[in-house]
This record gives sequence, structure tokens and C-alpha cells, in this order.
Amino acid sequence: MTERLYTHDTIYHSDIVISQRRTGYRFSVDALLLAWFVFRHCGERRLTRSMELGGGSGVVSILLKRRGLPGSIDCIERQESLFSLLRANIERNELSSAIFPRLGDLRRISVEPERYDAVLFNPPYHPASAGRTSPDDERAAARHELYGTLDDFLRVGSRALKKRGRLFFVYPAARSAFAYTAIAHNGLSPVETIAVQEYDGEDPSLFLICCIRGAVAAGSQRFGIITMKRPDGTDTAVGTDILHAMPDNGNRDQ
Repeated sequence: MTERLYTHDTIYHSDIVISQRRTGYRFSVDALLLAWFVFRHCGERRLTRSMELGGGSGVVSILLKRRGLPGSIDCIERQESLFSLLRANIERNELSSAIFPRLGDLRRISVEPERYDAVLFNPPYHPASAGRTSPDDERAAARHELYGTLDDFLRVGSRALKKRGRLFFVYPAARSAFAYTAIAHNGLSPVETIAVQEYDGEDPSLFLICCIRGAVAAGSQRFGIITMKRPDGTDTAVGTDILHAMPDNGNRDQ
């Protein structure tokens, strides 16, 4: 690894170090939101094995294990450049006994049916035909559906999920109607949707969605909204928990 081509970024008060290319794909707050959301649901569940699809440099799986998610995580990534970072980051953070990287295309990789208690992913947000794609292969594949659509992620995730398992993903609020259609098409139902806004009163930019296989009972779906910042620019209690893994101690200032 040529050091000048990479940065080594800390998260959660230096508890985690993530190496990533200076000019390639770099994680964003989406990864921290997804890790927070999954742990919120599963931190106290008896998970044996989880799976992350499109794991990139490993940030979400690593964040989850640092938060204390039970069980092991199989982390699948198709790009060899990111896969090498994934392996290096797992080793750097001393998580080789808990996170197992796997190189392969999620559309073709063999996944045992009903194997996982939880499936999670941060999929590409834009169709391949939408706008200009980045000239950098890592960024292009992370942002545009060049090697897998949301439908592909949901199809694989639904098949791999145990009957009482849960599937999680983060997606743009502007494409929520498309997301719900794809969820239903793959035999899943949303049980919780959380809209994410930066400041109170703004339109949400992202949705966090938790699904189960099959139908849900009437009235059992939950909807919520979280606000990341106060008017003065400081983090709200939930924003602090998401960005720094510090509990809000019951504070409901969201």
C-alpha cells in the first residue's frame, strides 16, 4: 500500500481507523447512519451471523462490531481494489475473528438460503443512465447501478435472510417510491422507516429502512424522523450517537 495514495481516517474518537484511497471511493455519513440503525434494532438480539452486501472498505461492518453487534459478519465486495482495503481494515482494527471478507459479485455469488439473522447494505443510489458517472471506477460503482440495482441487492438479501431475520438499507428520500416498489417485488415488507434531515424543518435527504420477509400485521409499521443538527450547528443527541457512538442517555432531543 503506497501511503501517499491513501488516508487513514479515525472514527468514534480514534477507536476505529479506516484506510481509503484519496481519490477513490470514500465513505460518508450514510455508513454511520446505517451502522447506527442496524445496531439500534439488533444490538441486543441473539444474532449468530450477519451479511453486508457491497461492503466497500469495510466501514459499516467494522462500526457495527465496535458498537458491539453480536455474532460474525460476512462482508461481500466485488471490486478487488476495495476488497484489499476491506481485508486491511479488518486486520488493522483487529476484527479478523469477527468479520469475514468475501470477494465476489453479489449478483452471482453463492449464498445459502435463510442463513443470516441480518442483511445490510448501502446500495448505489442512481440508475446507470442517470447523469454523468465518475471516471474513477470505485466511485462510479458506488454511486451508480453499474454492477447491481437495488432490486439485485433486495433479491439476494431476501433469499439469504432467515424467516425472522431483518434486512436494512439506506436510500435517498427522493427515490423512496421506487424503493418501496422493489421491496414488495422481492417478498419483503418494511417494518420501520426513519427519515433523516440535517436541520429541523428541512426535507429529509435519506431514508433508513428495515424490512422482514413476508407481510406484516396491520398497524405494526413504524415511521420516524431524526434531525442531525440543532439550529446553532451543534449535533443533536441522536446526531452525537450516530457520529460518535455516544449514547443519548434517554435524551429525546432528536
